[in-house]
Amino acid sequence: MVSILIPLYNDNVVPLVEALLNDAQDLRVPYELLIWDDGSTNAEKLPESIAVLPHVTLHRSHQNLGRTQTRQLLAQAAQYQYLLFLDADMLPIKPGFLSAYSALSQEPYDLLSGGIRYQDTPPEPAHYLRWFYGQHREAKPAAQRQQNPYFVISSNLWVKRDLFLALNKVLEHQYGLDNVFSFQLQKEQIAVLHLDNPVYHLGLEENKSYLQKTKSAVKTLLSHEQNGVISDDFTPLQSAAKTLNRWRMTLVFIWVTNPLMDFIERQLCGPRPRLLYLDIYKLHHYLALKYRS
Repeated sequence: MVSILIPLYNDNVVPLVEALLNDAQDLRVPYELLIWDDGSTNAEKLPESIAVLPHVTLHRSHQNLGRTQTRQLLAQAAQYQYLLFLDADMLPIKPGFLSAYSALSQEPYDLLSGGIRYQDTPPEPAHYLRWFYGQHREAKPAAQRQQNPYFVISSNLWVKRDLFLALNKVLEHQYGLDNVFSFQLQKEQIAVLHLDNPVYHLGLEENKSYLQKTKSAVKTLLSHEQNGVISDDFTPLQSAAKTLNRWRMTLVFIWVTNPLMDFIERQLCGPRPRLLYLDIYKLHHYLALKYRS
C-alpha cells in the first residue's frame, strides 16, 4: 500500500501523473496519488481534469509554503504506510517503476532511494550548468550511492510514513534541506537501500538562478549547523572548511578567492563550466558567512 506524493509549484505535472497512472496498472497493492499545489501562480500548468482521475486527489495551498512543509502536509494527508515522494518535474525512465519499489517494501529497509538521471542531450546554454552538475554529481549508480547511504535526494524517495513524519523536523521555506534530512537518517542509523530505479529530472533552472539557489543552500546548511541541527563535518563542503581551518588557511582562502567571484560566476554560466570552480564558489560563500566579522 503506497501513497504517491507530489509537491507542485508552477510545474507541468501532467506527464508525470499520466506516466504513474499507466505504470500503476501493474501495481498489485492499493495506491493513491496525492498532489499538493503549493500556491502556484501559473494555473495553466495544473488542469482541473487531473483532480477527477481515478486514485488522484488534489490539494491546494493559497500561499507558497515551500517544498519541505508541503511534503509534510502530503505525508499527514496520506492514508497508507509507505510514501513515495516525487517532484513534479520528474519522470520515470522505465516501466515497472512503482513495482520495483513495492517489491522491496517488505525487506528490512526503512527508506529506498531510486536515484535520478538527466537526459543525454544537453539543454540550451542558459540551463547548461544545472544539467552539467546533475550529470556529473547527482546521476550516480546505486552501488556508488550506497557507499554513503545516508546522503539521499528527496526527489525520488520511498519511505515509511511514520519514519518520515518523525524525521522531517525542519519545515522552514529554505533551499537545501536534503542535507538536514540526510543527517537525521545517519543520526538515527536508519536502514537505507539505494537502488537503480531512477527518474529523469526535467526541470532545470537557469544558470544564474541555480547559482542563487546554491548560495541559499550554503546559507541554510550553515544556519542549521550553527543551531546544532546538523554536525559541522557532515557534508564534503563542511569537511573542506574544517581542513582549511586546521591549516589556518581560512582567511587566506577568503582573501584570495574574493576578487575571483565575478570571474567564477561568468565561467560557470558559460559554455564550459568547471565543477572545481563551483566547489570553490560554495566554499568561499560558506566561509565568508561563517567567519564574517
